[in-house]
Amino acid sequence: PSADFRLWLTSSTDQSRKVIDMQNVRVVNEQFSDRPVNYAGGPRGPLMRIGANAASRRAFRPDGTAWLHTGGPGELVLSRVSDGEPILRMGGHKERVYRPEFTPDGRKILAHGYQQSAVKVWDAESGAELQTLNGSGPVLHSTVSPDSRYAVTAHLNGIAYVWDLRSRDAVPEPVHVIRDHRGSVFNVDFDSNGTYLVTGSADSRAIVFRTRTWELAAELDTHTNGVYLVRFSPAGDRVLTGCADGKLRVFDLRGEELLAMDSGGTFASAEWSPDGRRILCTTNEGVVTVWTALPESEWALNARAETAVPE
Repeated sequence: PSADFRLWLTSSTDQSRKVIDMQNVRVVNEQFSDRPVNYAGGPRGPLMRIGANAASRRAFRPDGTAWLHTGGPGELVLSRVSDGEPILRMGGHKERVYRPEFTPDGRKILAHGYQQSAVKVWDAESGAELQTLNGSGPVLHSTVSPDSRYAVTAHLNGIAYVWDLRSRDAVPEPVHVIRDHRGSVFNVDFDSNGTYLVTGSADSRAIVFRTRTWELAAELDTHTNGVYLVRFSPAGDRVLTGCADGKLRVFDLRGEELLAMDSGGTFASAEWSPDGRRILCTTNEGVVTVWTALPESEWALNARAETAVPE
């Protein structure tokens, strides 16, 4: 999503990409393929559904004027949102590039290749390659701390590595290694202050770590399947998880489960809105759903305002 949650970049296996205006519920760039936009509502149901699949959460440049996407084999492209014209092309990977993202300060770009153990780091202005973050085992996901200093890479072999992006070494050593999971680490995320890191794994657990000491702060263990996605709320007081069984759950930092939702399909990705009141979820069936992320006690009070359905 863009910083104000208004624009969302989505991509699909049909090779289409869309920039969606969530405020007006429309595709803003005509070069992308069009699918029907359907609505659904109810106090315990989704607010809207859009035919598309989600791309990387930080694929937009922080100012919202450009977005990252894949080009040819091993190629990463930065294009303008307004007309889709390429601004910058970057290489370095041998295979298809996955999950390109900007650092929060917009100065660097990260991405990893298919079944490769390394994440490449480029300069966002020149496209020059700066670093190769070389872990062990294929990379499944990566994230960057809010201050843009640290990157964390999650790997198929159950290890997560912490890297210093300010290192001047082209191939730096990790500053910390996380080995607390018993299965592949699928997803990682920092809270908005960089105080906590959460990891999600094939071992059906999500673990919250204190980044100052890397000690375990909480274990989110009510899942019955592998945890494919973990996301801190904007306030950093809740964690959203998504599982292989299509279930979404919200936890507090004590590990207590607050909410559970069914994505209605094979779960693909999910994000919070900036105010922490909504959750956007995508499925592999090509559906994007927006949920109200309110505590159970607030459903009745907010249902009328949150679920307005157009005629």
